[in-house]
Amino acid sequence: MVTYSRWNPGGGYSYYEVSGYSAPLGDDLPNPVLPTATRFGVPSVEVGHPVPRNARMAGHGDEARGVLSPMDTSRLGQTIPACGSPVNWLLAGAAIVGGIWLIVSRGKLFI
Repeated sequence: MVTYSRWNPGGGYSYYEVSGYSAPLGDDLPNPVLPTATRFGVPSVEVGHPVPRNARMAGHGDEARGVLSPMDTSRLGQTIPACGSPVNWLLAGAAIVGGIWLIVSRGKLFI
């Protein structure tokens, strides 16, 4: 069984276990996929070995165990509606109209 650790933005790690093969030793793991480096290098949360699809959640903890995986960014921003959402356009329009009204009502803008 192999344990993969994925860092969580809120702190700590999520553990995933994959059964069916033994823990890799030495250079048994393929090279990790690295994003394009900047002049400062590659962020540590983006480096690692991907968690296999057949892995199952095995818990959470403060320290990494086993093989390190990149941070899961697929859930970031899920609570924010999409930019093209009608609600967002309505709110943006209301903010613009309200801002113009405040400026005009104080006499600082002559239309």
